[in-house]
Amino acid sequence: MTGDGQLMVAVLGDDEDGNVCAAVERGGGRPGAVADARALIWSGGDVEDLAGALEQASGITWVQLPSAGIESFRPVVQRWPDLTWTCAKEIYGAPVAEQALALLLALRRGLPEFARAGRWSPEVLSEPLLGSGDVVTILGGGGIAVSLARLLAPLGVHVRVQRRSVAAGFDGPHAELFGEDQLAAALDGARALVVTLPLTDATRGLLGAPELRRLARGAVVLTSAGGRCSTPPGSRRCWRTGRYAVWGWTSPIPSRCRTTARCGATPPAWSPPTPRTRRQPGSLPSPGW
Repeated sequence: MTGDGQLMVAVLGDDEDGNVCAAVERGGGRPGAVADARALIWSGGDVEDLAGALEQASGITWVQLPSAGIESFRPVVQRWPDLTWTCAKEIYGAPVAEQALALLLALRRGLPEFARAGRWSPEVLSEPLLGSGDVVTILGGGGIAVSLARLLAPLGVHVRVQRRSVAAGFDGPHAELFGEDQLAAALDGARALVVTLPLTDATRGLLGAPELRRLARGAVVLTSAGGRCSTPPGSRRCWRTGRYAVWGWTSPIPSRCRTTARCGATPPAWSPPTPRTRRQPGSLPSPGW
């Protein structure tokens, strides 16, 4: 604390525009040197640099991390367990959920293919739009899942939510709630699967070929865990047999979001063949665009 009772806060990392320092001042704190600070806001950068700063900061008692996920910071958190650690949990819930819904609808309708097409082709067709009663399964019960369930409600879809604890309930609209040991039931027949789980030892490789085969043929799959909640070999086998239509990827930071499969480049391990398509009901050929 300073002499006038203000909390001295060190702001380190990627804050070239000064927004974080300005936020500290608006909140009643005072930006200062890490050696004099009681709190540290890490605004992004190399995790090793954060560790180096903490080694020089004997007075730090609280560290704020820039993201909702803390996987990359785990070694540093474990090294300084006595500090109070906070993160940006639920800050990105609404914008990421909105993007997930946009991707879900765009991929169902084949909008990326239509946008790239230079003339009409019967090959550029899509699955029917999600409708009333269609099952959408959301894995996870956090802020992204709650926001997405609310956005899905007007579509009249049947929302299933699978989370670690059923006793914790779920704050968004849903038809069914499944516990940690009910993954298979949550996946059965779903036309869309949205994975909002954090990437942990328990969730890494959670979805393999047996799990993905439970989805409806041609299902859309979106994940906010960079694909690492799925076992790549099993996923590739399901692709080759046409088990599901799209594998997407959303970043916890919407400005960095990207998708794979139909919507752009993807790492080699996640390069699926062209999804099977079928004629959209009511589509009529056109001489060209």
